[in-house]
Amino acid sequence: MRLPLFEIILFHGVIIMKRLKELREARKLNQEGLAMKLHLSQSAVSYYETGERKPDLETLIQLSEYFDVSIDYLIGRSNIKNPALQDGQSAGDINFYNDYLRLTRSQKEHVSSFVQGLLAKK
Repeated sequence: MRLPLFEIILFHGVIIMKRLKELREARKLNQEGLAMKLHLSQSAVSYYETGERKPDLETLIQLSEYFDVSIDYLIGRSNIKNPALQDGQSAGDINFYNDYLRLTRSQKEHVSSFVQGLLAKK
């Protein structure tokens, strides 16, 4: 049985608090610095880290993209930071690829031509 996301967040609140603080500190950021980068208030970051509030889905997505970790990692459903990433990839690479898959054939051809042009300039 899979729990709805909001129940998982409530259930794993302690994990979110701990992991968010660890990820922030690994980047050598204070709460204010992280808040500025993600356009959050410093108090929101503090509330998430102390467990006074739980981040909503949009904020979880923002945190996972910024730290290149999965939401499952943030909420404690996995100990693997980002299972989708291969060596040298970032979450941005994955997002770019997913966006590319949504393009029409013609748009993909334009992207391919553009990329080939950039590579030729190296």
